[in-house]
Amino acid sequence: MRSTKSLSTGPISRYTDSPDSEWPSGEASFRGSAQGSIQGLVLGSDHNLENLSPMADFAMNYFRMETVGLTPSRRNFSEMVQHTEVPIQESLILYSDPELNNSSVQGFISLMQFMGDMPMKSKNTQPGCLSHILLIGKENELLRDELYCQVTKQTTNNPTRSSCILGWRLLSLMTGFFPCTSTLEPYITRHLHIISQDHGHPYQEMASVCMDNLQRSLSFGGRRNIPSHVEMEAILAGRTSRRIPIHLPGGVEYPTKMHSFSMAADVVADICKKMGISNTTEMKDFFIFANRVPGKLD
Repeated sequence: MRSTKSLSTGPISRYTDSPDSEWPSGEASFRGSAQGSIQGLVLGSDHNLENLSPMADFAMNYFRMETVGLTPSRRNFSEMVQHTEVPIQESLILYSDPELNNSSVQGFISLMQFMGDMPMKSKNTQPGCLSHILLIGKENELLRDELYCQVTKQTTNNPTRSSCILGWRLLSLMTGFFPCTSTLEPYITRHLHIISQDHGHPYQEMASVCMDNLQRSLSFGGRRNIPSHVEMEAILAGRTSRRIPIHLPGGVEYPTKMHSFSMAADVVADICKKMGISNTTEMKDFFIFANRVPGKLD
């Protein structure tokens, strides 16, 4: 009693309750599977599909299976959202557009090279791979979910710490630069939430950062431009913030910490807090001017 819902270019949902269903039937399973840690969800019984991790639940509904000759089982879905040492030959999500499939494969290769999971091709660099991935997501909204899935896959049960760190840094950038679709949102949000609540998880703090960035992107839209070369190098080195002086009336400078996705409202709120102002209405009386001059931004 399964039916197939096909989109012209977007992802194809393979499991729905009826032809008119907007959400896959696996979402009920997703809501019931949100207890415990990722490790416990992955290593459970293989005899049912009821305790899938959030991302494995998404895979059950939207990943391609037929082309690799796999039959639906809990083990298969869990393995599909775990780290691999072999580049994918087709997109993870089942797209009907061959161009989307090709771009997905190229994005995964850039991801593996960026994370160090495969040798860097000649003339490629880490910043170049990072820019390529971010540009794919900025220029093609239909591939954003695919990129999110690729990074979460390569950061799940990845045995190499240095690779995993780079993957999480990339995910923190992606969540700030472009949001995922409403289809993936509940799955990726729950995935990040589980990790952010797991005090024993080595990337608990990074998951919290990704959640915060994603909520900003969903609420206000992502950042317009990819990082400059200088910012890119700083990000790769783990430096995601810098202190910038804000010129207050009277010639006073107020140094404030800016992150890659800080907003003017954040800076205003910080300054107001220092002045003892907590009333939201009163905060609206303050604002920031940014004057662009040749060679720098004041």
